[in-house]
Amino acid sequence: MSKGVRWAAILAAAAVFACGSSSAYTLSIDVQGPGFVRSNALQADCRSVCTVTLPVGSAVELDATPDSNMNFEGWTGCSKIASGAMGPGGGVVSTCYLTLSSDAHVSAAFTQ
Repeated sequence: MSKGVRWAAILAAAAVFACGSSSAYTLSIDVQGPGFVRSNALQADCRSVCTVTLPVGSAVELDATPDSNMNFEGWTGCSKIASGAMGPGGGVVSTCYLTLSSDAHVSAAFTQ
């Protein structure tokens, strides 16, 4: 292999690496107020700011549960939202659904 061909191969490999697509994205979750977000994607309940890195195309469900005698106000950043069963504190659990096609940020707001 000539020196010129070798450099062309190295430059081509560098270009592919630099322009290659990501295989994972970051999901950040912001919880405001008295409640928490739970998901199989998280290692623990999220009560403030949490981040998780997941493979591209991951389908994520996040459940927002208000603390006892508190209220869930709403989500931002979700593709689809559904309200469901009563949570442990008596408030309705709301579920956020999204599929990661880029880095994403969602917020869950709770009030007294």
